[in-house]
Amino acid sequence: MTFYCDNCKIVFESNENKCNICGKKKLKEPSDGDPVFLAAHHNGPLSGMLENILKENKIPFSRLESQGSFMAVFGHAFSFNYYVPYAAYKKAKELEALIFS
Repeated sequence: MTFYCDNCKIVFESNENKCNICGKKKLKEPSDGDPVFLAAHHNGPLSGMLENILKENKIPFSRLESQGSFMAVFGHAFSFNYYVPYAAYKKAKELEALIFS
């Protein structure tokens, strides 16, 4: 069964109704509009490629700066978390695999 943790914004297949990340119990089945974590990537060419391929395929996404961002030697380098609606999650994962495999 597929479960959705609205704290972590992740989906996973499990027989146990508990989030593997935060430990929240009594999760729900995902709805089409639920924002789901797709990937975390550093700002750079690959992030741009991911955004472009999602836009080209008309997959809505949001990009949030990760709390784990770090400072590089010559300035700031940011890490972003990408989220897509659950209805587009499977297609978005397939597209991401084309770029990052």
